[in-house]
Amino acid sequence: MFPKKLKRSGELYKKAAKLEEQFEKEWALQNDPAGPSNQPAAQQSAEDVAMNEPCEGPVASMEEEYLDENNTDDERASDEGSSYNEDTDGEEYLEEEYLEGEFLDAEFLEEASLETDPESAKLRDSLRTWFIRNKVARSGSNNLLGILRKASSLSAFSSIPQDVRTLLKAPVNVSEQITKVPGGGEMWYQGVECCFQHYFRDVDVLEDVFELNLSVDGIPIYNRSAIQMWPILMQLHNMPNVPVMVVGIFCGTSKPNDVEPFLRPLVEELNRLHDHKMNLNGKKITVSVIVIIADSPARAFIKQVCYYNGVHGCLKCKCCGTSLKTPKKVIFEDTAAPPRTDKEFREEKPSSTGHRRGKTPLTDLKKFDMIKGIATSDLLHLIQLGIVFKLLLGWVEGALAPFKKWCKEDIDEISEELISILLPTEIHRKFRSLNYLHFWKGTEFGSFLHYAGIVVLQDRIGRLAYEHFKLLYCAITILSSWAFKDQWEYAGTLLRKFVEDYSVVYDRIHLVSNVHLLLHVYEEVNNLGPLITLSTQSCENMLQIIKHSYVKSGYRSLHQAIGKIILLRDIDTAAQRNQESMTYPTLKVKKDETILQVRQGFLLRKNFKDSWFLTKRNIIVKYEKAIEESGSVVVHGYPLVRRFQAFTTPIASDKIYKYIGYENDISTTLRTIPITDIKCKMVAIKTIRTGAKVHFTPLIHTLT
Repeated sequence: MFPKKLKRSGELYKKAAKLEEQFEKEWALQNDPAGPSNQPAAQQSAEDVAMNEPCEGPVASMEEEYLDENNTDDERASDEGSSYNEDTDGEEYLEEEYLEGEFLDAEFLEEASLETDPESAKLRDSLRTWFIRNKVARSGSNNLLGILRKASSLSAFSSIPQDVRTLLKAPVNVSEQITKVPGGGEMWYQGVECCFQHYFRDVDVLEDVFELNLSVDGIPIYNRSAIQMWPILMQLHNMPNVPVMVVGIFCGTSKPNDVEPFLRPLVEELNRLHDHKMNLNGKKITVSVIVIIADSPARAFIKQVCYYNGVHGCLKCKCCGTSLKTPKKVIFEDTAAPPRTDKEFREEKPSSTGHRRGKTPLTDLKKFDMIKGIATSDLLHLIQLGIVFKLLLGWVEGALAPFKKWCKEDIDEISEELISILLPTEIHRKFRSLNYLHFWKGTEFGSFLHYAGIVVLQDRIGRLAYEHFKLLYCAITILSSWAFKDQWEYAGTLLRKFVEDYSVVYDRIHLVSNVHLLLHVYEEVNNLGPLITLSTQSCENMLQIIKHSYVKSGYRSLHQAIGKIILLRDIDTAAQRNQESMTYPTLKVKKDETILQVRQGFLLRKNFKDSWFLTKRNIIVKYEKAIEESGSVVVHGYPLVRRFQAFTTPIASDKIYKYIGYENDISTTLRTIPITDIKCKMVAIKTIRTGAKVHFTPLIHTLT
């Protein structure tokens, strides 16, 4: 068993460098059209001879340079944060990472050129896909390959390589794709067109225009290291089912010192695609940037403007903040400031005291509005981790002084009530105790706002604060779905009232940037689409994947991430996803129940949390079963005989399909409902306090 960390001595470092140099020479000889030279062995240099001598010192083989692979990825990342410790006076640590392809030997290269029959090729491709998609250590992968080679007499298995690096076709020229950035750090830019060419290479694209959502954010890679990555991520605004793609990555000990080398390649490529379009499988595609979504610090960095805590920190209007000394913060009280314009922004000269602080390559991006094109209405950061977290923190810990915080008994009672709530299967995170509020995720705050808050806050925060919270609840619910598009303007009015009343319910010192930015949500939703399309949630998920799955050690972190991205883009294509995609609706019989998958992200089954849905005639039905008749699916269920409005102000609750019902009001007559008559799934909230009374709220993403 090798130790978890193995220090590279000076002797071993030299040996590794020589082996790497030898590999480069062998690779050059294999790829030389003239073939290897015929010089006699006697003419070999002394250095080449020395490289074949056994290594002296504490480690005698290259195998011992790698870590013990029995440790999990999480253990590697959490132990020291990085296998490279900067506090070791120049000494380095080396961990195993087969994606780099930097230590491949001659035997590995020979196996890479093996020719196999179709059956063997199919098996190898299947194994390759499985190894890439699953986080399997190299030692475990090689053990499995060895078992398959020895335990089977089939010819297809006998051609399986011994080393998983051969099977994965690990890239060996990663270093050539990385450039050094002035001021420190490294930059890898894959490109927008490269992403699309790989993903859509085997399908015919029906769309003529690709509308891009870009996202930029930084993420620390290790717990005890300054190394961080700043990926440039991309989504298709008009094709939401296409996964998030990595356009480029900056890696360094801090964020990029200069935005110019970080964004210039992106701007130049987008301008080229704007002028000449993109040739995708013989079809000309127009590429345009719709919006750039990021959190507040990242927005200020890429736009080179004043940060959110500056008096000129608003990106949308000319509101001038007030700097307070006690507490030390900037508040924004003006709700009627004139809007900023793209023309004025471009004409404004950068200064240390104004809104614009420096130059940015984004001003050279064609057909891009510097004000409207950079969104501030990020559902994740502005609403969930911003406003909702601030309100809960104020009620629990007294952060909204002079508003009185909850006592310990109230906190325990509310926590017990939250934990007892059964959320639908589509919501993957259950509620946790308020004692862990600082550890809540964005989805938990979102679930509290949309489903649980109206129920658990009643009679607990006072009538004034409760009515104030309902303004936020109704407005965000309306602005989160296309189904309420005709009410968006009124939702903007509700948000304005929420901001204006904030200082009345709490105090003016709490009118921080996040509260002020609610004034601009309606305008952005009206221009760009509902809040659910303006969320960085999927991009944040990709950042976590890069951190925990793409990088396995502190040695050449960027190389590892690039290697994994290159491998994945070979198997994650539109054609592959189309093959794996399901056709809805689908039925699955499990014991005595029939599970109905209405569409993606919409499941019905016979239990309390997953059995409620709303018809297009606004009737709440409890699901019983589904059957297939004449090629279509018919749903059987028990309708709710009586339902009531949950509230009448600031809007009648039935306008957003929010109702109250009682379990004993469910009809005993089984009704038949065509699946085409289903409008959305309903979240049923029943707590200890409510008893038989059930609060029904639409599951936002299922609304049609």
